[in-house]
Amino acid sequence: MKRSVRRVLAIGVSGIAMVPVLGMAATVPGKLQQDSSAVADVALDLELSNIAGGPVFGVVDAPNAEVLDVPTGLIIQKGTATGAGYDADLAVTNVGTVTIHAVATDGGGPKAYAAFGLGGSTAPAVQQRAAASGAGGIGSVLIDNTGTLNIVADALAEAVTATATATASGVSQYAYGSAGGSVALKNSSTASIAISAIADADASVEDASAEAFIEYGIYQNAVADASGTGSASLDNAGTIGLTTSAHAVAAEDAIATASIEQGLELRSSGVSGATVALTNSGTLSEKVQARAEAVNEGTASATITTGILMKAVVSGEGDAGTVLTNTGTLNLSVIADSVSDDDQAEANSKIQIGIMQELAAAGGNATAIVTNDASGTMNFLVQ
Repeated sequence: MKRSVRRVLAIGVSGIAMVPVLGMAATVPGKLQQDSSAVADVALDLELSNIAGGPVFGVVDAPNAEVLDVPTGLIIQKGTATGAGYDADLAVTNVGTVTIHAVATDGGGPKAYAAFGLGGSTAPAVQQRAAASGAGGIGSVLIDNTGTLNIVADALAEAVTATATATASGVSQYAYGSAGGSVALKNSSTASIAISAIADADASVEDASAEAFIEYGIYQNAVADASGTGSASLDNAGTIGLTTSAHAVAAEDAIATASIEQGLELRSSGVSGATVALTNSGTLSEKVQARAEAVNEGTASATITTGILMKAVVSGEGDAGTVLTNTGTLNLSVIADSVSDDDQAEANSKIQIGIMQELAAAGGNATAIVTNDASGTMNFLVQ
């Protein structure tokens, strides 16, 4: 069988190329910015490209590269205002090219594991958390990207028998306020956010297994109680790309599994109202690829469980609304390919839920809107 393992760092990722060096380990810590003021407003601003030690953060190691906390590369911003009438206002900006990565090579052994998280529990590479728990407080978080942000889990195993696993989780934003919670992400027309999980396994004698997994691409949750309103919004005028790619080549059996659990999950809840808005005038894509090449049995599986989830819940008399507006390009694709010298090849691909809007309003109106403008395109590919 002709062997064809290819080292592709990530499809659609721009910026700094990372080349793993066998036998060498490197860890660049991330950043924790926090403030917990009991009787004052909290206001935090963080520019990613100005963080000391950057612009590349994370772990390059053999055989395990785990980015699971700030010392190993996570970037976390959190602020809490507990006094009555005080707000927590957090902002992250990026004007440069920033990469957060977990890169694992087998180092001559049979396994490579690259992950954001530990023990199957993923940790988002960039996290924001604001809380204003005092009466009348408003919690808000914002990410304003005008540069390039790359989040990459990359695993390569080459041995007699080989297993490569790459798991990633991208951005998490949470805001709570008794009088209001607001979460927003803005990606400008010249900006790019790329979140990737790439696994390659090459077994020269026995079996190979490659698994690439993204749990969350972008997660937002805005929560308000008392008389508050929750608001979550994502505005993309540039490029946002989520990619998982698994490639297994084996002298016996090969299994390649690639999946995205939740591509975009945008949530808000409140007593007097809740809104969720997704506006795309650029390019928004989720791409899952799995390829198995085997002498005996080859199995490939590519899955998107939920591409986009928008959920608004109101527990009081207010209205709940979700609005998706597309004037750009929105692509979801899953591709599975398997080959076997013994003609024992199986490939499965599916998009379980492409776009879902879920609403509940206890005493008001619930409205879900999807608008695909004449200049916009939505493409869903299962192959």
